[in-house]
Amino acid sequence: MKKLVLFIPLVVLIFISVILINGKTNISNSEAYEDNKQISALINGYSTEYNHEYKFATKKIEQILYGKWQVGDTVGYSLKYDITGGALDNGTIELSKTHFIKSTLSGSMYEYKKPVFVYYNETVEQMAKDDILGNFSGIEGIKPDTMGTVVVVMAISPHSINEYDFISTKFIIINNYVIAVDMYSFYQLQKCE
Repeated sequence: MKKLVLFIPLVVLIFISVILINGKTNISNSEAYEDNKQISALINGYSTEYNHEYKFATKKIEQILYGKWQVGDTVGYSLKYDITGGALDNGTIELSKTHFIKSTLSGSMYEYKKPVFVYYNETVEQMAKDDILGNFSGIEGIKPDTMGTVVVVMAISPHSINEYDFISTKFIIINNYVIAVDMYSFYQLQKCE
């Protein structure tokens, strides 16, 4: 009987430990930064400036974005700025939980460390009025009421030791499209194999 009394609390303790460990492994890399004061301050500033409520990217969003991408043709355009292409023409983007690398045909390469992704959802019609995107025109053939996900990235720049900041490149996920937004140009991405 004495052994049973000792055994039951031990089983309960092991059960609770398994639940806590499993709960931590089910969160995304970005969600792990939810309590980071520096990240929270950046998000609060952006929320105020652009009037969006940001959520930390889920594992599903990260799985869509992680990998090496070839920058393809421009899709859509900025309704606010007269810019089409140039920033990432024929470049590549590589995303993982440890780095964000973008390189261009001209040989420029930018490497950021420890990216954290936040997102919000809005329709293509709302994107046309969204300042953070430079008022995206949308994609021919996709209806204005189609919901998409806008992903904003924070990371440590090569010029910093541990300071996070927003990266100018953003992403839009709509249907089967993954779009990189850089300097108000919109590029369709194709996953490299």
